[in-house]
Amino acid sequence: FILFPLIFLPIPSQINSLRSVAGYFQAVAVVRLGTQSLFINTPVENLSSLHFHSMLSSPLVAIGYTEAGRLISLLAAVIAVAATVRLVQHWTDNETAFLSGTILWLIPLFVLGSVSFAPETLSILLTTMSVLCAVRAVDSEQNQWIAGCGIFLVLGVLTHLWEAIILLPVVVVFIHARRWSGAIIMCVVTLTTVAISFLLTHLQPRGGSSLAGYSIFGGSNWQYLIDLNWWLPPLGPLNTGSQ
Repeated sequence: FILFPLIFLPIPSQINSLRSVAGYFQAVAVVRLGTQSLFINTPVENLSSLHFHSMLSSPLVAIGYTEAGRLISLLAAVIAVAATVRLVQHWTDNETAFLSGTILWLIPLFVLGSVSFAPETLSILLTTMSVLCAVRAVDSEQNQWIAGCGIFLVLGVLTHLWEAIILLPVVVVFIHARRWSGAIIMCVVTLTTVAISFLLTHLQPRGGSSLAGYSIFGGSNWQYLIDLNWWLPPLGPLNTGSQ
C-alpha cells in the first residue's frame, strides 16, 4: 500500500527512467504492431528479451495508462513474495517462511524493481513459480504441476534469457525425487524456448537491442574502454546515459 502511489509516476521519472522509456515504447509497439513488434528495435532493450513484461502492460497502455508497467511490476512483486513464502514453507516452519517474505521487502533493489516499468520482479515471480511447481509436482505426482512448471519456465525465458538458468534447480528437484521424465521434459522445453528466443531476436536489425550496440560495443570502438578520458566526466558513460 505504501508503494501503490508510485505506480502513477510519469514516464520518464527518476526511477529507472531509461528502462521505463524502453518498456513503454515496446508496449506501444505491441499495441500497434502486434507480433511485428518482435522485429523492431527499441532503445535500451536487452538482446535476449522478447518483452513479455511489455506484452502484459500493453492492454493498459492501449487504454491510456502509460505507467502500466509499474502496476505489472508491483503485482508481480507481491505475488513473488507470496510464492517465496510458500516455497520456504515446504522445507521449514511458518516463522522462517514469513521472515523470507519480509526480507525480500527489505532489499532496496527489489523495492525499486516493484515500482519500475521493468521486468525484474516479473522474472523473480516466474522463476520462483517454476521451482514451486516442480516441488509440488514431486510431492503430488500430478501432471498439472509439471505443466505449470513448463509454462512458467517458458514465460521466464520470454521475459529474459538469463531466466533459463532456473532450469538447474528445477532439474535438481526432479532428479532428487528420481522423476527422470520431469527433468527431461523441463530441459527440452527450456532449450527449445531459448532457441526460439535466439532466432527471433537475431531476426531484428543488429541483433535486436540497446543503443550501445550502435556505438561503443557494436563495432571496432573497443579502444574507448581503455581510454581514461572515457570513464571521467563529462564524457563518462554514466554522465552520457543520463542526458
